[in-house]
Formats: sequence, C-alpha cells, structure tokens
Amino acid sequence: MDRLRIEGESNFLEFLPKNSRKEYFNSWYQGWLASYLSVYNPSELKSNISYSSSNYKEEFVYKAFDYLKIKKDPINFLGKNYKQSEIKKEYKTKKEIEETLKSLTLANGSEFVRQFTDSESNLGYLRIKMNNKQDLVYTVLVNRWHKNVALLFDEESRLDSSKDRFNFIEGFVGSYPNVFIEVKQDDLSDFFDLLKNYQDTPNHLQRILKYSINRANKDFWEKYDWFDKEFKKQDKLNYGIFDLNRYISDAIN
Repeated sequence: MDRLRIEGESNFLEFLPKNSRKEYFNSWYQGWLASYLSVYNPSELKSNISYSSSNYKEEFVYKAFDYLKIKKDPINFLGKNYKQSEIKKEYKTKKEIEETLKSLTLANGSEFVRQFTDSESNLGYLRIKMNNKQDLVYTVLVNRWHKNVALLFDEESRLDSSKDRFNFIEGFVGSYPNVFIEVKQDDLSDFFDLLKNYQDTPNHLQRILKYSINRANKDFWEKYDWFDKEFKKQDKLNYGIFDLNRYISDAIN
C-alpha cells in the first residue's frame, strides 16, 4: 500500500516544477523513520504548465478545477480570499447555516474540535430541525492532522490536535458514529457559538448536553431510529445499520 500511495503522490508532483517536488514530498513525510522508509526519486521531466506564483500546489489545484470544470465543495473548500463569517443571531435559510459551517472548518475555527479528537472521537451526525418541519442532516468529521501516514503503529506520536479541522458533509458518511446531535433552528446561534468558543467547563458541558444524545438519554433509541430511517431514505444503496461500538461511552443523566 505504501508503494501505491507514493506512486500516486509522485504522479501528482510531476505536474509541479521540478525543483519543488522533493520539498513537497518531504512535507508529507515528517519524522526520520517516515523519511527513511518512504523513498521518492523525482523524474527529470519538466512540467509544461506555466506558474505565476511560488505556491505551485495550490495553483495547480485551481488550474485542475478550471480545466476539468469540477464543482467545488460548497462548505469545506476554502478559496484564496475566503473571509470568516460571523455567527448570526438567527438563521433563516440553509445557505446562512452552511456559511457558518464553512467558517467552522477553518484551522482553529473551532475550539471544540480539540475536545472532540482528544476523546478519540471523529464522527458525528447532526440533525437540524427547521421551523418548517423539514430536517437538514450533516455528517460532522474531524480531519485529523498527521505528520505522516507512512506507519501503522504509534499514531499518537504523529498527531497534533491543534491542527485538526472540522469537515461538514451533507448526508451520511461513515458507519461508526461517536455521537448523534440534534439542534432546533432557533438554537443554532447558541450551538455554533458553543462549537467555536468551547471551553472544558461545567457550564459548557451542560450546554453541549442539550444538543448531544448521550447513552443515558431516555429517548436514545427513538433518536437512533430517526437517524437510521433517514439514512435509508437518503441513500438506499449505501444504507446499513449504524455500529455503536465507538459511540461516546459516557452516560450522563
């Protein structure tokens, strides 16, 4: 698998200027053991692509988007000139909601992400109950930062939770949810503020328990059934029973 991954990375680097390839590769394999095990020999071929900046990787990605007419992820793709939006006092539309979700995907865009990953959790399902009786569903993923992915063991030594980021994907992704989350439209401002400014205090813990469904919740299985049925309704091809082996174990009354 290592060789296949490096082959794919090498093919990508061939599109970049020759003198930059090794530096980019090394940035993906930090640490003496990873750099020792992961061998990369750039070719002598020159790239025929003209670059106007020194940020070759980013510039190439934008060129590929334009050439292939790829539709950018409306939430998780951050453009060059993206400016973080402020949390609103109230949310009326899906577009407004996703603008704030986008801001929370920024590096250090959410203090809660550190608490989320430090508890070895990285997958949640978010249900937003709109006032018009419709529901919006997003998968909440933690994109964990690694110094390298060259090794199977001792993963913790290669992590840095300060660089982790949230991703929000409409619909369902994954099979092992760590938490179900349910938020009413009128509570979105409070919920987003909590994600952005979370601190490990009793007050904030109490606030988060308002939205997260823990194992002691008397309606736990009712909530589970809702997410299960919604998954089947949205995606019959990939539907399957959620595995709760990794659901957050704390049971708080």
